[in-house]
Amino acid sequence: MRWIGRGGYALKAWLSTFFRGTPLFAAFLTYIAEACVGVAGFLALDPATDPRTGSEGTVSLLGCCLPLIVLPLLGLFAISGAVLHALPVLALAARAAGQQGRWWWLWCVPIAAGTGTLYTLVIASPLQDHVLWWVCMSAGALLAAWNAGFHLRRESRTGVTTGRGRIGFRTFMAGSLSVALLLAGSAVAYSTGLVTRYEPPVLSVAAIAGTWTDGNGGTAVLTADGGAVLTGIVVDDGFGDFPGALAQTICAGRGTWAYRPDPDVWKQRVVINGPGCGDLQPFEVGGRTGQPQLFFFVGDPDSPVRYGLTKQAG
Repeated sequence: MRWIGRGGYALKAWLSTFFRGTPLFAAFLTYIAEACVGVAGFLALDPATDPRTGSEGTVSLLGCCLPLIVLPLLGLFAISGAVLHALPVLALAARAAGQQGRWWWLWCVPIAAGTGTLYTLVIASPLQDHVLWWVCMSAGALLAAWNAGFHLRRESRTGVTTGRGRIGFRTFMAGSLSVALLLAGSAVAYSTGLVTRYEPPVLSVAAIAGTWTDGNGGTAVLTADGGAVLTGIVVDDGFGDFPGALAQTICAGRGTWAYRPDPDVWKQRVVINGPGCGDLQPFEVGGRTGQPQLFFFVGDPDSPVRYGLTKQAG
């Protein structure tokens, strides 16, 4: 049983070395900074995406409660990432680097990639469908491990504990520089046309004619002469099972459709009428050129659901 005792002391020493104030605080702040950089990246790419993919009511509600919701979750995300991912990466890298520990930072790269793969498989498998998850988790842990390891190594060389303010200042400056570079890069990308702001595709009668599906068995076959054959198109009658739910009133049979162009591409509409459709809302136009979508919002105005049709190829 002596090996258990030795293992216990080793584990205690391992925990007291890596899972303590300086590396824990540095990794925690790194995840906070990474979250801020992620928000900046989202804002930078937001003009290139369709703003109508969500619920205005839900966004408004979240906007009012944003600090109350985000701050506790941000803290939980940062401490969880530090304890469960970044610091284990640092500890394993230090172990692999040996006594000198000169190449600990290089060992962090494959270890972060490997542990990121494991976490991705647990949270969002299969891996090939969630590459972005893997990249974010691995890169986030790697940067946090580097920051924690830098301050830990500095303490071991100098014998002086780094102040929390200094750690915070360094992390803040690195995060601020990253945000500034990201926003400057996005400004250059938009101004040079490398990235373009989103606009709905301009449709025509010929482009609309074809078969559209909602992905749940509902189809609308629209012909170039204005005829429509509808099957299982769901209509909102205001009596869903819960707020924002799609009411199961089915619009089916033969009907008509019409395209309403507009100089403002955001205001073009497609109107479909058919048996049992009632007051079927005009469809807005979304998607991209070659992959158009027709949609409208239904359900509770405070939490609407986007009902959409996608044109099938061929």
